[in-house]
Formats: sequence, C-alpha cells, structure tokens
Amino acid sequence: IEAVLAAMRAHPASQPVQQQACAALRGLAVNDDNQVKIAELGGIEAVLAAMQAHPASQDVQQQACAALWKLTCSADNRVKIAGLGGIEAVLAAMRAHPDSQDVQKHACKMLCNLALNADNRVKIAGLGGIEAVLAAMQAHPASQPVQQQACGALWSLAANADNQVKIAGLGGIEAVLAAMQAHPASQPVQQQACGTLFNLAACGALWSLAANADNQVKIAGLGGIEAVLAAMQAHPASQPVQQQACGALWNLAFHADNQVKIAGLGGIEAVLAAMQAHPASQPVQQQACLALWSLAANADNQVKIAELGGIEAVLAAMRAHPVSQPVQGPACGAIATLAANADNQVKIAGLGGIEAVLAAMQAHPASQPVQQQ
Repeated sequence: IEAVLAAMRAHPASQPVQQQACAALRGLAVNDDNQVKIAELGGIEAVLAAMQAHPASQDVQQQACAALWKLTCSADNRVKIAGLGGIEAVLAAMRAHPDSQDVQKHACKMLCNLALNADNRVKIAGLGGIEAVLAAMQAHPASQPVQQQACGALWSLAANADNQVKIAGLGGIEAVLAAMQAHPASQPVQQQACGTLFNLAACGALWSLAANADNQVKIAGLGGIEAVLAAMQAHPASQPVQQQACGALWNLAFHADNQVKIAGLGGIEAVLAAMQAHPASQPVQQQACLALWSLAANADNQVKIAELGGIEAVLAAMRAHPVSQPVQGPACGAIATLAANADNQVKIAGLGGIEAVLAAMQAHPASQPVQQQ
C-alpha cells in the first residue's frame, strides 16, 4: 500500500501511473483491514487527487470510482470520503463521462455504498446525485451492469423520506420499471429494482420508494405490481429476488386498492410460492410474512390467504425459525390480522397457531414487537 501511494505522490501528472495505482488500491481494498490501512495512510486523498488532476481521463475516473467503491465498504470511510469531497468528485466524473458505461457503473456502485450513511443520502441528493443516477439509466438502457448499479444507488438513497419524493418526481419509478422490463432475465437487476420499489413504496429500489403513500399509488398505476410479480415468476430460485419482491409487495399493500390489485394479479400465490421455495431463508420468510400481514388487511384477502394455505405457511415459518425475532414478529402480525375472520380463528387454533404464538412469546420475552403482535 505504501509503495502504491508513494508512486501516486511521485507522479501526480502521469495518467498511466494514477490509473494503475487506483486499480491496485481497488484490488487491495477487497480486504477489510486494507480498507482501514489505505485510509489511514492517505489513500482516499490520493485517489481524489488523481480524479482532480485527470478529469478528462475516463480510465483514471473509472479506476478511481472503483477504488472508492471498495473503500466505502467501510462505514468510517463513507464518512471520511464524503468529508473530503468524494461525493462531488464522483458526480463530476459522471457528468464528464456520460457515455462511459464503466464510469457510470462504478460511480453508481460508490453512491450506493455512500448512501448507506444517513447524512450522505441527504448530501448526495442535494448535490444532484439522484439526477446523475437517472441520467446514467437513461443514457445506458441496454447495459445490465449500469441499470443494476443505478437501481442499487436509488435503493440506498430512497431510505430517506424526502429522497423518496424527489426520486419519484424526477421519473425514478418509471426508470426502475423500465430497467425491469428491459432486463427481465437479469436476477441482479430485478433484485435491485425490487429493493428500490420497496423503499419508494416504503424488488430493492421499488421497495424503498413504496414507503411513500403517493408512490404506492404511482408505482401501481405504472405497472409496478405486475413488474414485481414478473420478477418473482422469472426468478423463483433466487432468494434475493424473492426477498426484495416480497418486501416491495409488503409496502405496496399498505394502500387499500393495492391490496385488491395484488391479490387479483396472483400476488398471494406468488408470496406463498416464495415461502415454499425458500423455507430455510429467514429473510424470505420475514418479508413474506410482512406481505401477507399487509394483504390480510383486506377482508376478502383474509379468506383467500387461508384457502391457499397461507395460515399453514406462516405457522411453518414460525416453527422453522423459532429464534428469529424478525420472523416471529411479522408472523404473529399476519396471524393476528388473518384472525379477524371468524373461520380463520377456528382454523388457526386447529393448526396449532395458539401454541405457536405462545411459543414466540416465551422465546422472545424482551422483544416488544413480538409481544405486541
């Protein structure tokens, strides 16, 4: 590390040296300890200096963004990079090299990591980062890597409530759905897109965006529910896709009309299929139980979920993951909502649901969400 940094400081005007040095730091930063050491030795400053000295070099900007992406795997480095002007540097690279898929891809990856920090989400949005990510998606619609990483960046940024509104207002929902439609066979694109919709509606990007009530309506109106269900159907063996898709459906189903639409489009069957296909996956079971919980707020859905074996699926999740508070809490919530139906009350009891709920209470006495549900 010291040797690479010494070369960068000795040859600041050499584009080939700076490019290869950034590439070397990227490789070294795969190691967690090296991420810390590079930062301590001034590596972040060296990479940013390379970007400032060679703004017109696509190769330097690409490798520098890639190095910063790896370095932002460290939470402390996320703070330091932002404080040293790293957000501004990456956005400048995106604007200077709009036609470079590699620059756009690595820049979006870095923004995704940086936005895991709450303050950075605000700063990125304030500096035009949302617009930059959407511009990358518009410029490279056929590039699966760009679309994947851009959806990932939107997913992280949409964890902020104000950003959810801004992303939607700038056409972000349309961009995410276009990515899903253009790359239906890409598991990474479908995963990141569902995650964004999850946050926007409250499979990653749609999940985030759907936390906002207005976005729940907009996503549904633009075909987002169909897109999420298509992702689930196309990638049944993918645990990440199923998890994020269930999360997106959970948030979308906070809206009463969406509860009806999801059920009518086969969403209940899709959630139950995910549970059946991934019984050992705690994240899938958790998000699926949350989705059923939201969907069961509709009286007709309470009947349909029960008829399709939903009560059995929720109880199976509870028995398979007894020590998982994230599963037990949503499962109890789903059981409670389903039990608003009189016939379901009898069925739940007959299937051992009372015992399962009491076991959850006994196993998680300190968990307020479990005890409440």
